[in-house]
Amino acid sequence: MAHRSALGRDGEKMAAPADVVLPVIRSRQFSQEVFTRILTRLPLKDAVRTSVLSTAWRDLWGRLRPPDDSLEVEYKPANSTVGQLQMLERRKGRHLKRFSLVIHDVDETSGGLLRRFLEYAVECTAEDLRIGLHSEAAKKNPSFEFPLSCHLASLTLCRLNLDVPIFGIVQPFSSLVKIQLHTVSIIDEVLCGVVKLSPRLRIIELLYCSRLTEIIVPPGLKRNLTRLIVAECDNLRRVVVVPEPDSSLRCFHYSGGSLSQFHLPCDTSLTELYFCCKSILTLRHLQVFKEWFRNTLPLLSNVTVLTICSNTLQIVSSLRRAGANADLAVLDNFQSLTGLRLLVSEYLKAIDLDNIYVFLKSCHRPNLTKLLVQLPQISDRLFEEDLLGTLQEKEPEVGLDKLEEAKIMNFNWQWHRYELQLVIFLLKKVRSTCRLLLVCPRILKFEELGLKEAELSVIQAALANGQLVVVQISSNTPAGVRS
Repeated sequence: MAHRSALGRDGEKMAAPADVVLPVIRSRQFSQEVFTRILTRLPLKDAVRTSVLSTAWRDLWGRLRPPDDSLEVEYKPANSTVGQLQMLERRKGRHLKRFSLVIHDVDETSGGLLRRFLEYAVECTAEDLRIGLHSEAAKKNPSFEFPLSCHLASLTLCRLNLDVPIFGIVQPFSSLVKIQLHTVSIIDEVLCGVVKLSPRLRIIELLYCSRLTEIIVPPGLKRNLTRLIVAECDNLRRVVVVPEPDSSLRCFHYSGGSLSQFHLPCDTSLTELYFCCKSILTLRHLQVFKEWFRNTLPLLSNVTVLTICSNTLQIVSSLRRAGANADLAVLDNFQSLTGLRLLVSEYLKAIDLDNIYVFLKSCHRPNLTKLLVQLPQISDRLFEEDLLGTLQEKEPEVGLDKLEEAKIMNFNWQWHRYELQLVIFLLKKVRSTCRLLLVCPRILKFEELGLKEAELSVIQAALANGQLVVVQISSNTPAGVRS
């Protein structure tokens, strides 16, 4: 038997006893995921050294090491930037696919230094430029002017102040296909200027841009634009995509307050639509969205994933008034719909369940396979029971024949009776092979809920055969896991 040696307290080698077999750890004993986690937690110098252990370690390091065409610079005024700038000077002229500048803070001298970093990115014809501020204090400092390369394909800005035209714009961005602004203070004129100079834009993502009041997609751009996402821009009042033949827009996502003007072109071929209006609709705003329904919904036969909120569902009910049958008919055009997500802003009330029933009655969806009902997270404040509300609508007769999975998030059985009615409705209408998942913050005891015997038997049978699955998740669980 081969002897192994080890180091004693004084650093001398000592042989292992002949009758002791030390374990041999071989690379095939663990999955690649384990070795990846080990490697990514090591200091860079130690990670490089692992490449001599075996061919498996060398190959893994080769896949994980930072690419030569990607560079990230962290800027802190307290640290000397001379060494960083000298290092960049030695690399000057080498093409970069991605350049990331992480700014931890700024002072009165930062503007010129930051510009030098970004001039380097231009000289290296960086394709993907990412700039982010990591300090609330820095966010309040004056904006700095920086150049953008005509070779730029993707621009991501986070927590910057763009209230003034800070771009050194001298020519169109002929290669720019993606703009992503997150928590950026930007005015309409600046955004409009960049968009007009970017004829090949395919993706626009605007998240938490508090100074925007209007977003207008001009003619010409819409032929290339495939994805438009607008979320939580508090002062936004208008979203207009100018009509033009041969639209390429496939994904539209809006989440925010009421709009005084909203228009999507009637020739759109959307495949993914997300619409969540988080404020109460006034009569004026209701009329705006009713007009959108009339003009756009007849042409949504290509939509595969639809997400709408409870406020939007109110519009569907409003279309059922006297003389509105023609408007209601436009909903019957979701032939390609495979995924439906309903977002409920408050606890489920009678009117919300009515609106869900109306939508399911009016919207024929022969290919629907997944349904998600997102209820609000449970807060410490107990909502009052909807004692005055009564259901006006009967359960839809149309079945959900192809539904494979239904999920209700944040299910709160303790005092919200309409959530239980929704569960029972789904269990009665779906196939026995369809799984209904209830995600809730507390243990369910259906026997204590005062259900009718027929309703309780439906639930018990579904639990017994695995059709109904209850998952308890704590409120501390990360949002990504809960959804």
